[in-house]
Amino acid sequence: KFSIVPTENLDPAAYKKMRLFGKTCEIILNRFIDDAGLKRRAKAALRAAKTTGIGWVKIYYQTNKEPNPIIVNKIRDTRDDMERMKFLQTESTDPETREHRERQMLQMQQYADSLSQEKDMIVSEGLIIDLVDSSNMLLDVSTIRNFDDYQFAPFIAEAIWMSKEEAKSRWGSIPTGTKEYSLDNVETYPEKVGMARKTVDEGRQDIIKVFEIHDRLNKLIHYLPDGASEFLQEPSAPIIVGEQWYPYFPLAQNLVDGQFFPISDVSLLMELQDE
Repeated sequence: KFSIVPTENLDPAAYKKMRLFGKTCEIILNRFIDDAGLKRRAKAALRAAKTTGIGWVKIYYQTNKEPNPIIVNKIRDTRDDMERMKFLQTESTDPETREHRERQMLQMQQYADSLSQEKDMIVSEGLIIDLVDSSNMLLDVSTIRNFDDYQFAPFIAEAIWMSKEEAKSRWGSIPTGTKEYSLDNVETYPEKVGMARKTVDEGRQDIIKVFEIHDRLNKLIHYLPDGASEFLQEPSAPIIVGEQWYPYFPLAQNLVDGQFFPISDVSLLMELQDE
């Protein structure tokens, strides 16, 4: 919960207006937080911290674009005009007329190329907050000693489970040597597939694990499938980053000085429960 109030050095004559403005901001921000489902994700991260020791969330900025129907129609009309111009050019025998229509087609082509660069429009954009399974997080702790030093780790990697069809549709091909994990319709092995629930989906039997590696030293992101020696794509640099560069934020409850991994509530209560 939060409140927005004017500061003490504000002109007393403007205090009432600014207080009403602050109240409006409170209503708007509360509405955005409710629509985003932030409380549900925060509860999930807290549960993960209490049971596994660390609750990981991934926060990044996303922009969704869709084709602008007006621009798409203009491009289609321009191409239709070009096709009609080509037909007229083949029917014409006058050299000057043919040269004039060639210039017109060149102008139309340049116009269509300029429209193609603007055919997508932004339909939504904003922060995305995802909860990441603690067992799918991997980071180099050889150079850090305390929990808050995670942002100085050389790399942080996230294991992403997906079907082979999803990987092929995104990257085109899968490197040789990639390990495949199978799901049994009767029994699921969480230690093999990273899932603790049963499945009966016949279409997702062959699953691979892809590591999304965030390299802080080179400021690049790599995608490496488990078992392969080749990346799925060329390294890419994120367009929008935060102050710590990593999009991952851990939550812990029981920190221990001198070591990165905290203690979960389950570990603390285990001996008392046995007793």
